[in-house]
Amino acid sequence: MNAFMTYGYIDNWRPSFVESEARERRRRIDHTHSCIDMAARLGAKTLSTQPGGPMQGVDNAWANKVFIEAMEELADHAEKAGVTILVEPEPDLTIETSDQFIEFKKAVPSDAIALNFDIGHFFCVNEDPVKLVDKLLPYTKHYHLEDIAASRVHEHMIPGTGSIDIPGVLKKIKDTGYDGFITIELYPYQTTAIETAKQSYDYVRGILNEL
Repeated sequence: MNAFMTYGYIDNWRPSFVESEARERRRRIDHTHSCIDMAARLGAKTLSTQPGGPMQGVDNAWANKVFIEAMEELADHAEKAGVTILVEPEPDLTIETSDQFIEFKKAVPSDAIALNFDIGHFFCVNEDPVKLVDKLLPYTKHYHLEDIAASRVHEHMIPGTGSIDIPGVLKKIKDTGYDGFITIELYPYQTTAIETAKQSYDYVRGILNEL
């Protein structure tokens, strides 16, 4: 289940966990509590969410502090509900890189907090997703897959049309023995959704069939 976006409140990222106003942070936290309850009712084992939020008028140290506090509160609820919260690093949000995620996880060691590994997001911040698979394996419970242009601009592209070594990433994931979901995540293709889904599926399935 995905609890990342909040279009019903302000926009796709806000209110975030790192809003300068406590009332706005509480809206995001309460939204996530509700999503945990819904995930439990639906039987969803994992719940994806944002890695803090946009850094608007706040500094890194403060943002990390309030995000950790929020995750500690939510982890307690998630543990009792049998749901794992998956934090998804993203460019221009509080946690962008693999090292930042690992530092965050040290601060929140609960088993109810893990990683949603978005392959394109790490590529956007100049990391090699192939090399990260092993590095982040202890934390990863789900993968998002999309392609990204050579410019590393954060715009999701159909797998196979950008510059990510998708065959290399999928082979590395398979070699780890991972048997969970890899979700193709594309949002700029609303007018060609069916064709885009088929092209993406055929490309990825073709790679997996050869591994």
